[in-house]
Amino acid sequence: MLQCRNAGQVIGSSGWSRGEKGGGTAGRAVFRPLVRWRTAKLTGASMPSPSTTCPRVCPGACPCDSGKPLDACCGRYHAGEVAPTPESLMRSRYSAFVLHLTDYLLTSWHPETRPASLTADDTTHWLRLQVVSSGEQGDEGWVTFRATFREGHHYGVLEEASRFRREAGHWRYLDGQPAVSRLKPGRNDACLCGSGRKFKRCCALG
Repeated sequence: MLQCRNAGQVIGSSGWSRGEKGGGTAGRAVFRPLVRWRTAKLTGASMPSPSTTCPRVCPGACPCDSGKPLDACCGRYHAGEVAPTPESLMRSRYSAFVLHLTDYLLTSWHPETRPASLTADDTTHWLRLQVVSSGEQGDEGWVTFRATFREGHHYGVLEEASRFRREAGHWRYLDGQPAVSRLKPGRNDACLCGSGRKFKRCCALG
């Protein structure tokens, strides 16, 4: 586990989202926000870079919120190791979206629902991933998760029940049922990234 500086606990963060075309529900599963806060159409230059756990606290952590270093977690699957479970694949895909690894995202997508191409989204900054539940039965798997994100000065959370299918020993993302809600953190609230700091002393600083 990765012990992060300035935080007396193992922590993690980052998020993701969806909304591209590519065929039915699965087409919406490209991880881009379903809801754009059009009143804050910023370039993102002043926002935190796509983070693992909050980069102010834990710069070497895996984006998937496992508390492990990237190369000991999702980085293994990005490098070619087979993800053994639907949850490990989902986490690796989440990290790939944070890190803009579009080739991995396409490779890990089931061919029945895979889009023709993916474009990295620089306007969304992922803050935290929380896996609610996961499981598998035979060659069918599922993961339910919550992912918190930031666009400009606005925040939201994506909640999704994702489906996975295993073929030839490899799990692939199939499709999901997404829902996005807006969040409005107070300055003295705990930061949405999970750093343990107050919002005003963490991600609110930009």
